[in-house]
Amino acid sequence: MVYKALDNIGAFQRWLGFQPNTKVATLIFGLFHGLGLATKVLEYNMS
Repeated sequence: MVYKALDNIGAFQRWLGFQPNTKVATLIFGLFHGLGLATKVLEYNMS
């Protein structure tokens, strides 16, 4: 949510001088969260 809020107000353009690609940012965000969830599931002892 914070990413999209900053995107909407043009903060990235002002701070970084360019606008990040939303699809790439979504992919990276999804990978980090997916890998984090996967490692947490591996900790459960299931038969």
